[in-house]
Amino acid sequence: MRRLAAVAEQSSDFIGIFAGDGSGVYLNLAGRAMAGLGPGADIRGARLLDFVAESCRAFVRAEVLPSLSGPQGKWEGELQFAARGSGDGRPVYFKGFAVHGADGSHLGLATITRDITEQKRAEDELRRIASDLSEADHRKSEFLATLAHELRNPLAPIRTGLDLMRMAPGDPATAARVHEMMDRQLGHLIHLVDDLLDIARITRGRIELKKEPVDLRQAVHMAVETSTALIQAGGHVLAVELPSEPLPLDADLTRLVQILSNLLNNAAKYTPGGGRIRLAAWREDEAAVVAVTDSGIGIAPDAIGSVFDMFTRCAAAWTGPGRARDRARWCAGWWSCTAGGCRPIVPDAGAAALSRCACRCGAKAAHRAARARRYPRRRH
Repeated sequence: MRRLAAVAEQSSDFIGIFAGDGSGVYLNLAGRAMAGLGPGADIRGARLLDFVAESCRAFVRAEVLPSLSGPQGKWEGELQFAARGSGDGRPVYFKGFAVHGADGSHLGLATITRDITEQKRAEDELRRIASDLSEADHRKSEFLATLAHELRNPLAPIRTGLDLMRMAPGDPATAARVHEMMDRQLGHLIHLVDDLLDIARITRGRIELKKEPVDLRQAVHMAVETSTALIQAGGHVLAVELPSEPLPLDADLTRLVQILSNLLNNAAKYTPGGGRIRLAAWREDEAAVVAVTDSGIGIAPDAIGSVFDMFTRCAAAWTGPGRARDRARWCAGWWSCTAGGCRPIVPDAGAAALSRCACRCGAKAAHRAARARRYPRRRH
């Protein structure tokens, strides 16, 4: 017995023996340390349940003890032991078995229990790393899907420009106007391809902004230019309402144009042919607000919460005014987060034919815009 006790004292596991009535008979040094007991503490008044955390004592009473005292005579699995004598639990792997005498009588039970706190921490860390990797992969896929979607937008006006140049080959004014438009759209494409090539931005889950003083009215004109072909293809009538005074912003012009053209493209795609689309911009306190309204259907109330999620499609047309086919709302929510102080405004239930975004507009941006007009940057 002494030799067995000497071996048990060298173990780092909780090794305990309890009498048939549940009182303590023996507990090694590691077990005493785990329970917060001194080396010479009397354990005769301690019961197995006293070492178990409050959170799983009911389970031990209902499942573990009956298994140990029943025909099976053993039980093993994960439990929570009270840490340092407190009610807080620490994870352990418990192995318990019944102790029988030579005549087969039940003398008590013994346990070898291992602290698995570090193992659990390692498992949690692995789960966290797996979650981070999954999130990074999701961001990468989202980034690439968004770029693929956005790369198509400048192609429509470029194709239209080529058609115009073929239709009026000898008109210098038309050629100059179309050339200027195509040059701007090509600039958008180059900007987007630059983002695609910068893999470091993908892993950070963000796109670097190229902020500059911008007049929101200019961004509106460029967005209309981008979406005109799609609007005309649907036979829609577009009305644009802009203030006479500038709406200066400090923003990424390309991203801002993408936001507005997305709103216009969605209005054109999902409004029945011959519909009406209205784009209005105005100043509202320290913000510049843009609203795109169309004569299509609204969004069901239960879909409002996800209206700005990426590539969201409503499950079915709702039965409100202007009922029509299902409506996809890839609104500018994702890009809004990258445009610099620009945010989507979720519409009221049933009014999803109105999509708005607001951009911060103030004196600082106005000063920068004025300075940029006075000292224009040279392009290389």
